[in-house]
Amino acid sequence: MKNTNCEKCIFSDYFDSSEPCAVGIIEQIRGSKSLLTNDQKFYSIVNYLCPFAFSVDVYEKNKEQIGSIEDLKRQLYLKSQPAYYMVIFLDDTDLSVVAQNILDLPVKPGFVSLITYQNNNTESIIHSFSVLNDKIQWKLHNLLEDFEYQDSLSVVFDTNPAKNTCQFLWVTTGSHHNLWRQDILNINDIVTIKQPVAHALYRKPEDKDGLFISFKAYEEIRHNVNMDISLALEEIENPLIKYYA
Repeated sequence: MKNTNCEKCIFSDYFDSSEPCAVGIIEQIRGSKSLLTNDQKFYSIVNYLCPFAFSVDVYEKNKEQIGSIEDLKRQLYLKSQPAYYMVIFLDDTDLSVVAQNILDLPVKPGFVSLITYQNNNTESIIHSFSVLNDKIQWKLHNLLEDFEYQDSLSVVFDTNPAKNTCQFLWVTTGSHHNLWRQDILNINDIVTIKQPVAHALYRKPEDKDGLFISFKAYEEIRHNVNMDISLALEEIENPLIKYYA
């Protein structure tokens, strides 16, 4: 990964100013990333791809199309959000509440898969989640057997090419719906801003719930360690796991 040079960025100022970065990147990564300074007194961030880096020259040439600096910030914020595929294991939680919490997510999923087992109430499920129609793509997977966790994921991915349009996978359960909003904000901050070296993210160490992982890492780990992804992550020597709650 190349360094981010702040010198020509529209949001940057001298490293010794009170606000060297107008979007706060320097303060958020200080201590976790290496910061260098050049002869022009601007920062350079080692091995870091800044999601808000934007050239002054490019802005000046295109500001009629871009809009104000605040407009640019909003555009870059939306562009930097992770494109993720959300897989939800449904349980006894009120389906309409689960559906509404998906709609309310501040960082929307690119696709949602709902997993249930031998469920005779699919009409009710489809009705409850119809609020997502025209807003978020989704699919119900009513599996005919009580598959184990990994087998369920494999069936879902084998029958849904939508995963190819998303960079990340987030696996959760309906009962955690009230945690999703803060969780995805934390995940977005870790993935977009802090950018740690990690195989995967989990909600917290105690329950290993809420796996968030890039599809590239997921497929590589599954290929090299042929077992349930959760067990595979534990088998890797010195696994790099981060937590977002």
